[in-house]
Amino acid sequence: MPFISIKKTDNYQLGLWHITENADQLASYLVQTSAKNFGKDNRNLHWLAARVLLKHMLKGQSFELLKTESGKPYLPDYNFEISLSHSGDYAAAIICKEQETGVDIEKIDPRIYRIAHKYLNDFDQSFLKKDDLIGHFLIWNAKEVLFKYYSKGAVDFRKHLFVDLSNRKTNRIRAIINKPAFNAEINIQFKIIGDYVLTWIDHEKSIIINEQATK
Repeated sequence: MPFISIKKTDNYQLGLWHITENADQLASYLVQTSAKNFGKDNRNLHWLAARVLLKHMLKGQSFELLKTESGKPYLPDYNFEISLSHSGDYAAAIICKEQETGVDIEKIDPRIYRIAHKYLNDFDQSFLKKDDLIGHFLIWNAKEVLFKYYSKGAVDFRKHLFVDLSNRKTNRIRAIINKPAFNAEINIQFKIIGDYVLTWIDHEKSIIINEQATK
């Protein structure tokens, strides 16, 4: 079983699944799950791989995976937060005991330049060099992680989210959420895995600056 443990601390566990199986093989790892209703496209493999990964991280314990109205995944029978992501041949998951969390994995593809206007602001661009493909993905991934961390929806990637890549040589990113009723500075770690960028919240160093009740 191609499980890759990226990091495990007292507060959180981050795991990655390299998808080498077909739908039937993935379904065989799950109790009471059949692949007969799943096709062979990546969406179905990702759905199965994310659940196989969670089962592995939960040491084989059974679980129910649900989503809130905003699309945030959660496990009703467990007292911790989770976040899931998938792209290409990988599924990623993070489990955190104490805080909202976030993880994102993306396959590196120059087509990201086409949507740069949807997520880049002047602050982000100040850290990018010309044709900085990895930099674009670090910003995009970090903002996806922030979006999942906030988990309440109604986030404008250009207006509310800001990414500082000045320390990228240390494999860390400083990311900021700035909304009228919620301001936070989040430390994010990243790892380049072949043609993929994996980003996740470093809960050992993340600090919430200010949070107010929404009026």
